Amino acid sequence: MTVFSVIAAVSIGLGALLLFLTPRQIGEAFALTRPREMGLSMLFFFVGCWLMVERWRSCLSYRADRGKAFHTMGVCNAGNLLIPGRAGEPLRVYLLARLGVGAEYGTSALVQERLADWMLRVVFIGFAILLSNTGSGEELASRLVGSLLISLAVILVLVGLVRRRETVARLLGKSLGKLPRLQPDSVESFLQRMLKDLSEVWTHPGGRMAVLWGFLAWLVFSFHTKYVLDCFIDHDTLAMSFLLLALTPATAPTQPGFFHGFAVAAMLIFGAEKVPALQAAVVAHMIQMVVFSLWGIASWFAIDRMLALDSEDSDED
Repeated sequence: MTVFSVIAAVSIGLGALLLFLTPRQIGEAFALTRPREMGLSMLFFFVGCWLMVERWRSCLSYRADRGKAFHTMGVCNAGNLLIPGRAGEPLRVYLLARLGVGAEYGTSALVQERLADWMLRVVFIGFAILLSNTGSGEELASRLVGSLLISLAVILVLVGLVRRRETVARLLGKSLGKLPRLQPDSVESFLQRMLKDLSEVWTHPGGRMAVLWGFLAWLVFSFHTKYVLDCFIDHDTLAMSFLLLALTPATAPTQPGFFHGFAVAAMLIFGAEKVPALQAAVVAHMIQMVVFSLWGIASWFAIDRMLALDSEDSDED
C-alpha cells in the first residue's frame, strides 16, 4: 500500500471521467444548482454513507468494529469508481483479512450486500411505478418483471450452492486448486466456511439489521438524488430518483459513462429533456466522485497506519 498506488488509482478515475465530460461541462452543470437543494442533498448523502457503513458492519456480523468497517467501505467505494472492473469489492475483503477478519467472512458479507441490492432494485422500481405521473408505467413494469426474474434466479442459484456446499466446495477446490499458489484443500476449506456463513446469515448477529440498514440507505440516497434533480427538472423527481437508484445504486458506485447513460435513460423515461437530464447526472455523479474518492484516499492511509501499528505491536511481543 503506497502513495503511488493511490496516485495511479485517482489518475485512472479522472482520466475515465474526462473521456466523457469536459471541465467546462461539469462547471456549467454545477452553476445551475441552487444552495438550498444542494445543502439538503448533501445532508442526505452523508446520512446515506453512514447507513452504508452500518449495513456493512451488520453483514459482517459485527466481526469488524465501526472504524474497520468505515475505512474498508471507503476504499471499496473509491476503488469501484476509480479502478476499472469494480476492483473495490475484492479490495475491501483483502484489507479486512489483513485487519483480522477472515476472507471467507468478508466474501460472505459481500455476497449478502449485493444480493440485497438486487432485491432492493425490484422494490425501488416498484416505488417508481407507483409514483409515476406519466404514461411510462408499462415500460417500468416490464423492467420490474425482468429484474424480479433475475433476482429470483440468483437467489435460487445461491440457495442451491449453499445447500450443496460440500460438493460445490470439493469440485471448485479441485478446479481452482490447479491455479498457481493455490492448494485444493485450502480452497475447499475456504469455500465451505464461506458458504456455511451464508447459510446461517439470518441467525447471525446483524443479519436482520443489515436488511433494515440497506433499505434505509437506499431510501436516504433517493432523497439525496431527488434534491439534485429538483435543480434541473420540475416533475416526477422522486420517482426518477427511485428508478435512477435502481439502475445505478449509490451503495455500489458506478463508473463514469455507465452512470451517466443509465441515469439519463431513467430520467428520459419520465419525459425529462436530455440536456437537463445529463446536467443532473453530472452533478449527482461528481458528488460521488469527490466524496467517495476523498473518503477512500483517507481510509487507505488510515488502514496503512493500522497495519503499521499492528506490526509494531507484534514486534514488541
